[in-house]
Amino acid sequence: RKKQLINRAECIVEAASKLFAHYGYDDTTIDEIATTAGISKGSIYLEFPSKEDILIAVILREKNRQVEELQVLAAACTSPVMPELKKILIQHAASIFDAVQRNRRSPETMMLTRDRLRQQLKPFFEARQDILADLLQRAASDGEIAPQANYHQLAELLIKSLKRIFPPYDPALTKSQLLSEANVILEIVLLGLCQLSANWTDTIWV
Repeated sequence: RKKQLINRAECIVEAASKLFAHYGYDDTTIDEIATTAGISKGSIYLEFPSKEDILIAVILREKNRQVEELQVLAAACTSPVMPELKKILIQHAASIFDAVQRNRRSPETMMLTRDRLRQQLKPFFEARQDILADLLQRAASDGEIAPQANYHQLAELLIKSLKRIFPPYDPALTKSQLLSEANVILEIVLLGLCQLSANWTDTIWV
């Protein structure tokens, strides 16, 4: 019974993901999700209180996939770390871009229009920051960058500097343009990190 309930929730999320992508969130009904999932409308509400809660589940599934992908890349990272960090971030940006390009109604796009959804995604952003902080600490241990007092602050600043290569995108942006911009931006940012002194927090984080 427990397995059936887990599968039911997964079926709902899978059905909703396809319908949201094809018709859009606003034009998809609970009845359509139930029909696509092969269950009754009442069963939907046993798993999710509202359609927005289903959307949150769809988005969280996609963001968890991204975190897992990033964790795999980070675990395979070898020294020197900084060149590998550049490759990891470019691949991460390309993966998100591909998800958005597959459909302009993707979870990545929809989350930008809903404050509640952004709050739900806080654990994802924290997990991504943790992964980058760990890589930066490894780079410092190898002497590639100066030792820092707070690698999470450094990772936060790194992420903020890369907003250009993450959603929302210009509708005319192509993947080749994204990769080209990501390469240049990361060259500049990571070069700056390599030249960063150990006491930068004294002047920035005040």
